Amino acid sequence: MSSRRIKFYSKYFSILEKPISAKKKIPSWYKKAENYPMGKIKGGSVKKCIPFLDALTSGYYIVNNFEIHISWKIPGKELNFSYNQNLDQSIPNNIGSGIKDHLSWQVPSDFYNEEEINHPLKFDNPWVVRTPKNYSCMFLNPPNTPSPIRLIEGIVDTDEYNLNINFPFVLKNFEKEVIIPLGHPICWIVPFKRESWKMEIYDYDGFNEDDNVNYFKYYLDNYKKLTWSKKSYD
Repeated sequence: MSSRRIKFYSKYFSILEKPISAKKKIPSWYKKAENYPMGKIKGGSVKKCIPFLDALTSGYYIVNNFEIHISWKIPGKELNFSYNQNLDQSIPNNIGSGIKDHLSWQVPSDFYNEEEINHPLKFDNPWVVRTPKNYSCMFLNPPNTPSPIRLIEGIVDTDEYNLNINFPFVLKNFEKEVIIPLGHPICWIVPFKRESWKMEIYDYDGFNEDDNVNYFKYYLDNYKKLTWSKKSYD
């Protein structure tokens, strides 16, 4: 079966961290987690949950190109963004890869969670994303991945849009400093085919005890053995 292609372009290709398949950026907490912390008789942890793993390994990430230190220039009012002291501090912005202010009036105050700073920011993204005809991309927060930022999510028709797609986001409140590491996943990109859907809702009382018995005949991993289909995002 031939694979669909998602393509990433940047004129700064040689100096940027490259977009990466999500399956190559599994969070460290997941790698360290035990499969059966209470023993197999109690069942598996989230590490044995295939739908959870599918979310971690599907799609692609655009990652942070420079380690960024965020501090307060004026506490509670104005932020400061800094990079390695030996780096010209203007370079990230000059190559379309820094953090900038976003227009605050575009995001209403009730959008924010209690722990977030009520002011939107924006990651400049140096990559153009292209997909085959009739395919769009969801631009989402990296799933099940701890982060000091929350992306303002969206969908772009990347088969027709030929420009960079920047990422507005909000930042969790902090006291002294927040560090966004080099290579930290900024945006989760999931391509999908544009199709028309209609919702149907039914009153259903067709539970069949035989179905329940047949589905749980294995001691472990019934979903993986009986239902799951492998996904491929290389």
